[in-house]
Amino acid sequence: MRCIAFTLRQVSIKGFKGKDGEMEFPRHLIRKGAKLKRIEIWCNHCCSREGGEATLGLLSLPRSSIDVSILLKLPPQFDGSFGRGSQP
Repeated sequence: MRCIAFTLRQVSIKGFKGKDGEMEFPRHLIRKGAKLKRIEIWCNHCCSREGGEATLGLLSLPRSSIDVSILLKLPPQFDGSFGRGSQP
């Protein structure tokens, strides 16, 4: 726990699908990583729309670090309409 809270500065998660079990890890990092500067989440090409929307919800979590940047890399099938509530 102390390693995450006081040492971890950058994280990159690749192949993310946005499923319930997967969501706990980035949530924990965002909430507890006081020294975290950057977290990148690369969604898998087979990420569902629901998983993508859940991943976008990470942006609204309260953050332990005021300096953290959360970068979401969504797959190409989620064009500009993604996250606006419209269905393709």
